[in-house]
Amino acid sequence: MMDEIIQKIIEIVTRNIGNEQCLTLEPNCNLSELGMSSMAFIQMVVEIEETFDIEIPDEKVMISQLGTLDQIINVVRDGLKLKEH
Repeated sequence: MMDEIIQKIIEIVTRNIGNEQCLTLEPNCNLSELGMSSMAFIQMVVEIEETFDIEIPDEKVMISQLGTLDQIINVVRDGLKLKEH
């Protein structure tokens, strides 16, 4: 289950970076350094929220808080746990 979630996150991130060479994202790669703009970042957050039917807390919606694949996966995992309860 988690592998499917991670794969979906990678697809969303890659699509929003707009750089097809990012298909093999490293867990701690910096999305800004890969060319993600602030507009693409917001689009990515909205797409993640809609895809997983979660709400990412406002204090987490910053590139410094969601700037790596690992950080995004952790926030989605937390959001899904909250949804279970």
